[in-house]
Amino acid sequence: MVNKKGQEMSVSTIVLIVIGIIVLVMLILGFSMGWQNLWGKINIFGGGSNLDTIINSCNIAATSDSTASYCNDFKMLSKGVYVNCDYADVKAGVTKPLSCTGEPDKVKCTSVIGEAVVNTAKASVTAAVPATATEPAKPAITQEMITAAKKKITDNKDTYNGRTCAAILGVQ
Repeated sequence: MVNKKGQEMSVSTIVLIVIGIIVLVMLILGFSMGWQNLWGKINIFGGGSNLDTIINSCNIAATSDSTASYCNDFKMLSKGVYVNCDYADVKAGVTKPLSCTGEPDKVKCTSVIGEAVVNTAKASVTAAVPATATEPAKPAITQEMITAAKKKITDNKDTYNGRTCAAILGVQ
């Protein structure tokens, strides 16, 4: 009679269990850390550095003469660091750089923080102005509102082409 105390497990079953555990760990890490962060850490999906990816994107924009994409699209270089194609490190790798006019970093900061907040931070204390036949009413701007708006701008530590929004917008 054959001893049947334990049952053998085939090699393919063991391999499937190991693969299942790896997939489970990846799912847990992906949902807890965020997928972008996970792929950045293990760097098997995406190839070279993020700077190379941004330079490739800028070369495509430059080749197609897409000034809007070249100048106004800020891409994340790393957490909290955003650059467009006019950033020195990126521009150095672009084969046919375009010329950016205006202040795309200022436009980006204003859109991120909010135009009303930026306008309030740059305003002076004023009293409320009642509506007239040609002008709508203007609410009062208090020192507390200005201080809160400036705090919101200075609390944003993200950088755009190497400068914070506080530096770009001239808010102390």
